[in-house]
Amino acid sequence: MIKYSVPFLITELPQIPAGLLKKNNLFLEGTIFDCKQLENKKNWDLILRNMSAVNDKYKGKMIALHFPTENANYLNSPIIQQKLIDFINVADSFGIEKVVLHSNYIQKEDVYDKTKLESIRKKFNTFFKKLDKFLEDKKTIVCIENMPIIGNDGTDFDSIFVFPQDFSDFKYKNIKITWDIGHWAYTFYFIKALSDISPLVKTDRIRFEDFSSLKNKIAHFHFSSFKKINNVCQEGVCPQYGAFDQKTLGKIIKKIDSGWSDIYMTLEIGEKDYTKRTNLKKTLDWIKTI
Repeated sequence: MIKYSVPFLITELPQIPAGLLKKNNLFLEGTIFDCKQLENKKNWDLILRNMSAVNDKYKGKMIALHFPTENANYLNSPIIQQKLIDFINVADSFGIEKVVLHSNYIQKEDVYDKTKLESIRKKFNTFFKKLDKFLEDKKTIVCIENMPIIGNDGTDFDSIFVFPQDFSDFKYKNIKITWDIGHWAYTFYFIKALSDISPLVKTDRIRFEDFSSLKNKIAHFHFSSFKKINNVCQEGVCPQYGAFDQKTLGKIIKKIDSGWSDIYMTLEIGEKDYTKRTNLKKTLDWIKTI
């Protein structure tokens, strides 16, 4: 059964939709976008103060924290690795179940080299082995999120963990997977579009449900759809308004709901005003219809 959660900026508590939380029994995933926000004591104090406030008001509701994605290449920076450790320690101190982590290995198109992905992935797995050991005495686990095959504007790549086979070496006790269905939908859509151009264009054969083969490694979900606007991908779109087939999204929601026991899914739905949550409500209404 799916338990739905809502993302919010840890530095912006008015983004928490108290009414929707109560009405729909929703949970919370706190996030920070930029790792520079973790550079000084003043910001850390604000984060800790806000987390304490959330814990007091919504006890047991915050089930995940999302580590920053900007200026956050932890693989190549011992300084950012330490920030990740500090972030995990904070999550653990508040009894938060999961820290969501991207690979954060963003490369511009002029330096991106697909042939190096495997060797880079091995470096990540070497780091994850050490991180898995660090997590042994923690209650918090880390969930690595799959990324889309290409960046939103088509000029950069974070392509280390995109396809199910990219997680084949995940044999960790304390490091699992966040299956971002919106990211996977965009990858699936992109590859299908390429294969439809011509029978001479060969792409990997994939099915939308392929990530289900990693069921024992998946411990968390993100959900949204997307739109294509002037060749740019707009993430966080309500499923009923997105470019991706909403029937397919509905089927995967039902499959997860019946096949997983008490799994959390964060609804990463974009808003013009995150204090109102208009699109989140529309997404919740859509989920009820399926």
